[in-house]
Formats: sequence, C-alpha cells, structure tokens
Amino acid sequence: MVVFPDSSSSEDETEYTYVLSKGKLLGFASYHLQVDGDSYINYENVPSDSPDYKTDDGAKFPAIKLFTNQSFDFKSRKFSGSILWKDAPVKEAVRWDVTMLFSEDWSGIVAGKIQSYRGELKRKGVEGIGELTRKFGRDLCYVRYDPDKD
Repeated sequence: MVVFPDSSSSEDETEYTYVLSKGKLLGFASYHLQVDGDSYINYENVPSDSPDYKTDDGAKFPAIKLFTNQSFDFKSRKFSGSILWKDAPVKEAVRWDVTMLFSEDWSGIVAGKIQSYRGELKRKGVEGIGELTRKFGRDLCYVRYDPDKD
C-alpha cells in the first residue's frame, strides 16, 4: 500500500509504505519507507548517463538501495537509517547516514540530513566525515508522492 496516513488515523501505521519523491519523479532517488520492513531508495528511473548517480568506479547506482540500521518512529515522525557503499564508494563515501523529520501532516520532509562518511583515509588511517552533508528542507526537497495529484 503506497499511502501516508492522516495524523489522526487509528489504522496501524506499520502497514504503510511512505513514499517521498522530488515531485512526480518516482524512481529518481525516491524514498520508500516502512515502519516494519525494508526501506530503500529507488533509482530505477535515473538515466544511465547521469553522472550524479554513478559510483566512483563509473557504475550506475542499483535500481534499489536498501537502508541498514533503520529506525522509524511514527509518533515523532522521524526516520533514520544508513546506506552502505563499501563495495562501490560514491564520491569516496562508503556510508550515508540519513535522518528525516516529516511535517505534521506528512506532506514532506521538513528537516534532517544525509551525512556521508569516507572509508579509511590514506593519510590518517581513520574513518572521516565526508565533504558532503546535504540537508532536507534546504538542499533536498522531498514531498509525499501522490500519483493522482497534478
């Protein structure tokens, strides 16, 4: 079921899949989140020649990239999870930690961030914070996906 509940709904929120996209661009880095179950980023409709959606070895992002260590607190409207890129880093990042805070009416992501982490740094030999931190509501604009809305 692809839907967002009404905040006053008495239905079991664990049965929903929360889908957020850049407007009507489903499959173009859209988020598919579940309270209980697998949450992922969907890249299936990203053009194969798009340089922003390639790993450091030049491969296209996979159609589906699963979150690990996910947590979805429905009452506080907060999702967090990690995306692992250890086998094929992205801009030297081997992990993205993602935090999202949803608006009260579930119409979109109003705050949060994606923090990237590099692998072992050659000079220092320790994991370091990547150069890219993107913030929801500032750098990233995601809204509830509604296929019936123009």
